[in-house]
Amino acid sequence: MYDRLINEAVPCEERTLGRIQDESSLVLAAGTETTGRILTVAIYYLSKDQSILRKLRAELKTVLPSPTASVTWVQLEQLPYLLSFVNPYALEWVLLAVFLAWLQTRSCSTGSTTFQLGLAYSELYLLISHLVRQFTFEICNTSDDDVRITRDMMVGYTRRGDLQVYAKVAKVIEE
Repeated sequence: MYDRLINEAVPCEERTLGRIQDESSLVLAAGTETTGRILTVAIYYLSKDQSILRKLRAELKTVLPSPTASVTWVQLEQLPYLLSFVNPYALEWVLLAVFLAWLQTRSCSTGSTTFQLGLAYSELYLLISHLVRQFTFEICNTSDDDVRITRDMMVGYTRRGDLQVYAKVAKVIEE
């Protein structure tokens, strides 16, 4: 991306420090906003439905025998229940919306986009797996209406505005 932004073919007024800072902020925000939101909603619904949480924990124990064990993304992708839980369509839709302006400027190639999607999936698989294996969360002062998107402000907003799920660690799993 930076190679293209500082390329001599790009007009001087578009190669400013401010422009590079703006593009960097967009990339950082997109990378954290998308996975952060999906992770937040996932933990909310998992914490709310203990039967789903138990089933996912049981499956995760096959590759994470202890809460602090190591696992690879490749191993996690083989787990059918986890695979169905990390909805690829939701992630692709969010990433597509966030990266649309960037992609239209051709700042990255299809290969880069594939890498970014892969990185986002990897983060989600690893984070959800380790959070589910290590902690039990208790949701506080948050309802389905607080997670339901009601308007679009470049990112989805809820009735409270930005997505906010209040939770505390109810238990640390030490098996």
